Amino acid sequence: MIDSALFGGDLSRVQALSASLTLAMHELAEIVRRNNGWHLVFSGGDDICVTVEPWAYREDLIRALMCQFNERTGGSISFGVGESIETAYINLRRAKARGSGVLVRTGTID
Repeated sequence: MIDSALFGGDLSRVQALSASLTLAMHELAEIVRRNNGWHLVFSGGDDICVTVEPWAYREDLIRALMCQFNERTGGSISFGVGESIETAYINLRRAKARGSGVLVRTGTID
């Protein structure tokens, strides 16, 4: 969305999108911080990295985060989940390759 607005020369739209993205990412980070067993590694731009203790993993919460991001920005966010940071990153790349708003998870996470 930002690329489209930039290429269209609509800087006021870029500013509005940037503000909604910043707010949405701040809200997601706060939700992560409030959940026991969830740890925020970093959040910036349109990226967020979270580690989750196996006992605290909740796919419903991830899907809720995806919905909230969409409601706040009109855009989508994808997640990659795995038992290691490497697997999670590979799954994120798989999710992004499949399209927008996708969750890809592998492993024995319950």
